[in-house]
Amino acid sequence: MNRLARRFRRYAMERDNNSNHNNNDNNNNNHDLPVAVLAEVVHQVNGDDPQRQQQQQQQQQQQQHANHQEHTPNEHPQILEPMEGELVAGNIAVAETVVGGEAASAEAANINNNGDNEDGAILDLRADDGGVEDDTDDDDDDHHPHGGRIPHLEFAQLGGRTIASLSSYLYDMIREDYMCRSILTARQKSCDRVVEHCAYNTTEAFYTGHQGRIPLHEACLRGSCMHIVEALLVANTAGALSVDHRGNTPLHLLFIDFSTRSAANPHEIDLLVQKLLQIAPQHLAICGNDEGSNPLHIACMTPETMVDPNSLKQLIQANPLCAAQLNSRNQSALRLHCQRSNASVKVAQILYQASPNALTILDGEDGWAPIHYAAANANFPLMQYLVEQKDHPMNSASLRTTNGLTALHILCRQNPTIDQLPAIDLLLEADPSSIVQKDYSHQCTPLHLVCQGSRIALPVVRRLLKANHTVASIPDAEHYLPLHHASAIGCEPEIIALLLDDYPQAASVFTRKQDSALSLACTCNRSVETVRLLIRANPEAMVKKNDYGFAPLHCVCRSYQPRMAIVEELLEACPSSIALKTHAGETPVHLACSNSGAFVGVIQLLTLAQNRETGSSEDLTNASADSLGQSKSTVNKIGNTPLHDACFRGSSFEHIETLAMANPEWLNVCNNGGFTPLQILCKNARIDERIITTFSRMGGPETFSVADSSGNTPLHSAMRKDIDLGTVKSLIRAFPDALYAKTIYGDTPLHLACFRHADPEVVQEVALAGSSGTTSPSLSRNTASQTPIGIAMQEFRSLCRSNSTFCCVNAQYQPEQKRSFKVLEALVKIVYYGSGHNDYKSLSLLHACVALHRKNVRLDPTFIRRAIRLYPEETRRVDSEGNTPLHYEAAIPIEKMALLDSSARCCNGQCHKRFSILRVLLEMHPEATQLQNKAGYFPLSLMIQNGRSWENDVALAVRAFPPALHWKGLNDCILPRVLARVGNECGPSTLYWLLTSRPDMLDFL
Repeated sequence: MNRLARRFRRYAMERDNNSNHNNNDNNNNNHDLPVAVLAEVVHQVNGDDPQRQQQQQQQQQQQQHANHQEHTPNEHPQILEPMEGELVAGNIAVAETVVGGEAASAEAANINNNGDNEDGAILDLRADDGGVEDDTDDDDDDHHPHGGRIPHLEFAQLGGRTIASLSSYLYDMIREDYMCRSILTARQKSCDRVVEHCAYNTTEAFYTGHQGRIPLHEACLRGSCMHIVEALLVANTAGALSVDHRGNTPLHLLFIDFSTRSAANPHEIDLLVQKLLQIAPQHLAICGNDEGSNPLHIACMTPETMVDPNSLKQLIQANPLCAAQLNSRNQSALRLHCQRSNASVKVAQILYQASPNALTILDGEDGWAPIHYAAANANFPLMQYLVEQKDHPMNSASLRTTNGLTALHILCRQNPTIDQLPAIDLLLEADPSSIVQKDYSHQCTPLHLVCQGSRIALPVVRRLLKANHTVASIPDAEHYLPLHHASAIGCEPEIIALLLDDYPQAASVFTRKQDSALSLACTCNRSVETVRLLIRANPEAMVKKNDYGFAPLHCVCRSYQPRMAIVEELLEACPSSIALKTHAGETPVHLACSNSGAFVGVIQLLTLAQNRETGSSEDLTNASADSLGQSKSTVNKIGNTPLHDACFRGSSFEHIETLAMANPEWLNVCNNGGFTPLQILCKNARIDERIITTFSRMGGPETFSVADSSGNTPLHSAMRKDIDLGTVKSLIRAFPDALYAKTIYGDTPLHLACFRHADPEVVQEVALAGSSGTTSPSLSRNTASQTPIGIAMQEFRSLCRSNSTFCCVNAQYQPEQKRSFKVLEALVKIVYYGSGHNDYKSLSLLHACVALHRKNVRLDPTFIRRAIRLYPEETRRVDSEGNTPLHYEAAIPIEKMALLDSSARCCNGQCHKRFSILRVLLEMHPEATQLQNKAGYFPLSLMIQNGRSWENDVALAVRAFPPALHWKGLNDCILPRVLARVGNECGPSTLYWLLTSRPDMLDFL
C-alpha cells in the first residue's frame, strides 16, 4: 500500500482505540466525524464503482498527456494550491477533518487502489504535533460552539484549478429557482438546464458563497426539485457533509425554509432525505449547527407547514439518538413540535417513542415542557396523548415551569371557553392539586388567571369551583381574591353572583391597597347589576376608603365617563358618601368636575346631592353670606372648589355653567394661590363671552373685581396673545374700573397686553377704553418706568434688528413684525389724537410720529421711515392748521432732536445712511418748504425759531427754498451770519437766488 493509505489506516486504528477509552456524550460530539465515515466515503467514491475508476484513469491519462505537451522540460505542471484545511492528491482534494479537537489528515499516493504509481500524488501536509494549521485563521473556527472548525469532506475533480477560482454560474442558477420539468415543460426555464450545466461543469458544484454555502446548500434551502439535488450529489458527493458558516448541513437547510410547495410533495422530500442520508446517516442525523440543533430539531420547528412523518422517521432511523438530543436552549424535538399551534399527535407519538424522557425535559428559556406548549395552544388531542402516557414515571400534568405554572395555569390564562372544558377536565383529573397551586411570581391560582382574562366563560368558572370550593378564598400576592379580579375587569353579573355564592365573605375582604370588590367594580364603571350585588353583599364597603382615600363613589366619579346609573345606585344606598373626602380633600364632586369625560347629568346629580347633604334650601335662604360661603364652598387641601377644578381641567361650558348656577358663592372663592375660578379661566385662555355673561349674571361686578395675590384682575389675566376682541369687550363692560387697576408691579392691562404680544385690535380697544380726556394709559409708567408705547417700541426694535441683513425699512415684514408695527401704530395715533375719533385708520400716522417728539415720546427713526415707506402720501397731507409733516419736524427744538435724529444704521442693506427724517421728508415732498402754515411760518422759519443747527437742518431748508428767509419775523441781526454760511456752504447759485429775492440783505453786510 502507498504511504497515504498506510497513514490513513494507522489513524483509523488509533481513533478506534481512543474511542473505546473515551465515551463522550452525543450532545458534545455533534460535530465529530467518525473515522468510519472517512473510510466509508473513500470506499464508496473510489472502491466499489469500477466504471468510476475507469473514468478517473482516463481523465488522469488525458491530463498527463496535456501537461506533457504544454510544458517544456524546464517547466513543471502548476501545483494545485490547497484551500485552508485541505489536502490535494492527484485530482482529488481531501479536506482535513477535526475530530474531538484532534487534527487528522489522510494521505494517499494511489487513491483509486489500482496499485500503480502514475497518479503522481502531490501531498501537502499541514499537520504538526499540535494540530492542524489554519493559514487564513478563519473566524468561523473561533465562533464554532465546540471551539474547532466544523468538519467537512469534499471530493472534487478540479482539473488543476483552485476552489477560489471556480465559477459561481451554477450557484446563481440555483438561486433563480428553476421549476421542475414535471411542472414546466419549457426546457429553457426548467430544471433540465441546471442538471445539464452541472453535468458538464462538475467543478462548479464546489463553489462556496459568502455564507459558506455550496450549490447543494442553496438547492436544499430553496426547495429545488429532486433532479437538481441528485445532479449536485453526483458532482459533489461529500457536499452532503459540508456545513455553512452557521454549521448547517444541506439536510438542515432542507427543513429551515420548509415551504408549502415542499409540503405538497412529501414523497419527493422523503427521497431527498434518503439521498442526503446515504453518505453518513448516523453522523448527519445528529449533526448540530451553531445553535446545537440537528436536522430533526429543524424539521420539528418548521414555521409554515409540518414535515411529513415519514421524513422524521427516516431521521430517527438513521440515528435514534437525534430524538433525545437537546439543542443549546435545552429543547428536544418533542418540545419543538408541541410548540406549534397545529402540532400533530401522530408526530408527537413518533418523537415520544424515540425518546420518552423528552416528555418531562424543561427547556432553558422559561422551563416549559411539551405539555405546557400544548396547553398554551389549547391543543386538546395533543394534551390528551401526553397526559395518557402512563408508562412514564412522572406525571406531565404536574410539571411546573420556572414561574411555577402548571399546564392548567397556562390553559386558564388563554381565555378558555366552553370548548376547552374537556381539556380542563383532563388536566384536573390528571392532577387535582393543580387547582389550588399558585405560581411563583404573582401567587395566582388557575381561577385567578381565568378571572383576569378579557373573556370569562361562566361554565369554566363553575367547573373550577366544583373541582375545589376553597379556591375562591385563596388570595394572590396582592391579596386579590378571584372576586376582586372579576370585579376589576367588569365581568358578567352571573359570574359575580357565582363567586359570592361560593364564598360570601369575599365581599368583605380587602386587597393590599385596601380596595374592596365594590370599589374595583366602581373603578371599572361597567355593570350596574354588579355594583348592586356587591352593595347587598357588604353595605359597609360604601364608606370604606382605600390607601388613596377613595371610596366607591370617588372611584366611579374619577373613571372615564361615569355611568349615571351607578352614581344613582351609590347615592341611594349611602347619601352621606357625597361628603367623603380623599386624602387630598377632594369630594366626589371635585373628581367629577376634574373629569373631562363626565356628563352634565352626572355633575347635576352630584351637586344636588351635595346641596341636600349640606343643608336645605330654606336654611340657605336664611343664612348670612359668610355662613353660606362657609357651608357650601367645599374646598380641597389647595383651596379649590369643584368649580376651580372644572375651570382648570378644561371642562365644557355646560359643566361650568351647571356648577356656577348650582353654587354661585363659588365664583368669588380664592384658592390658596389667590385665584378665583374666573381668573383660572382667563389665565388658561379659556374665557369666552358666554362664560362672562353667566358669571356676570350670577356674581355681578364683584366677581370681576377680585384681584389675585399679584394684583391681577380677570382683565389683567385675560391679556394673552390668543385672546379675542369680543371677550375683551365683555370683560371691560363687566368691570370698567379694571382698566386703571395696577398690579404690584404697576402694570395696567395695557402694559400686559403689550408685554404678552396681544392682537393689535385688542391693544387698541384697551387703550381707547382707558383713555379719558388728556390722560392716556399708553404713557402710564409701571414700577420699572416702562410705558405701553415704550414696550411696544422695544419689541418692534428687537424684531426688526434681530437680523443684520434684514432691511427694516424696505423689506417685506413677517407676520410677527407686522403685528408689532400695527400695535405701535395704534398706540401712536391714540396718544396723539386722543380717544374722540371713530375711524383711526384715516388719521395720519406720520403727523403723529413727528409731532410726538415734542411731547418727549421717543419713537425709533426706523419706525418713522417705515411709516413713510408704507404711507408716502402722508408727507403731502396738510392738517387743519396748515402744517405738513415737515413743519412738525422743523418745530422740534434743538434739545429734543436727539430723540428723532439718530446716527445709528437700520441695517447693512441699501438703507444704511444716517436716519435723518428731515432729509427723507425733503426728498419725498420738497415743495413743503414753500408752504406757510396758518400762522405764516415756513419750515425754515420754524427751524431758526427753535434753534436748529445749521449743518444738519437750516442749510438743507435754505438750499431747498431760499426765499423763506423773507419771513417777517426773522431777526435782522442774524442775516450776516446766514449770508456767510450760504456763501461758504451752499454755493453761488443759492447765494444769488437769495440776494435776488431780497436785495436789502446787502445793507446788513
